[in-house]
Amino acid sequence: MKHSLHFLRKAIHSPDHHVDWHNHPIHEIVYYQTGTGTTEFGRQLYRYEPRTFAVLPADIIHNEHSETQTSVLFFCFDYDSGFPSLAPGLYRDQSGGVLYWIDQIHRELTCRSSYSDEAVSCYLSLLLIEVLRLTGDKAFAPANRQTLYAAKYIEQYYNQKIQLSQLADMCGYSPDHFRRVFKEENGMTPTQYIRKIRIDKSKQMILEQGDKNLTSIALDCGFASLSQFGSVFKQLTGHSASDFAKGLSGAAMNAVRNFK
Repeated sequence: MKHSLHFLRKAIHSPDHHVDWHNHPIHEIVYYQTGTGTTEFGRQLYRYEPRTFAVLPADIIHNEHSETQTSVLFFCFDYDSGFPSLAPGLYRDQSGGVLYWIDQIHRELTCRSSYSDEAVSCYLSLLLIEVLRLTGDKAFAPANRQTLYAAKYIEQYYNQKIQLSQLADMCGYSPDHFRRVFKEENGMTPTQYIRKIRIDKSKQMILEQGDKNLTSIALDCGFASLSQFGSVFKQLTGHSASDFAKGLSGAAMNAVRNFK
C-alpha cells in the first residue's frame, strides 16, 4: 500500500458559509463532525449532516454551502492505484470508524513522537480500508479469508492432531457450515485437505530418505500408525508408499545409466 498523506486540516464554517467550485489534483475526504448543509459534485447535490463524509477522488469539481455552523475536517492524500477505486459520494460514518482513524492520525501529527511517520502511514491505510468497507466496494476482498487462514493453519500444523471443531472455531463458523464453505473454496473437505497435505509432505520425505524409515515418516506427517498411512497413501496415489520409493529409486538408476 503506497498511500501518502498531504495534509489534515480542521475548520469551523459559520452559517451560510460558501465554498465555490474547485478541485484538487489529489484525493480528498471531507468529514462533517457537526452542522448541516449541502455539497455538490458529480452532477449531484448532497445534504450533509453530522458524522457524514464526502469522498472526492482527484480532480473532481465540488462546492459546499453550510446552513448551520459546521465543524469539518479536510483530509487530502495520494491514493495507491493498486487499491479499488474510491467511489465518489456522501456516506454516513455509522460506527465512527472513519473519525476514529482520522483522530489517530491527527494525534500522531501533533505529538510527533517516535515512529510518528510510520504510524500515520499505517493509520492512513486502515482509514481507507474503513472507507472502502462503508462505500460498498468489495472487489479487493477475497471470497472467504477465513478458509484461507484455516488452510494455512493446516499446512503449518499438518503433523499435529487437527480437529474439525478447532478449525471451525478459528473461523467463527459452526462445524457443518465451515465444512461446506471450505469445500466450496478449496474443492475438498477439510479432512480431505489435511490428508492431501500429509501425503504431499510424506512424498517429499520419501524422496529425501527412501523407504527405510516409513514408520517415522508416517508419524512425522501426523498419521497415527504405519497402517493408516499406507492405506491413505494408496488411496490418494494409487500405489503403496514402498512402491513409490522403489519407483523413485528405479528412476534415479535409469537416469544414471542414461547419463553414462
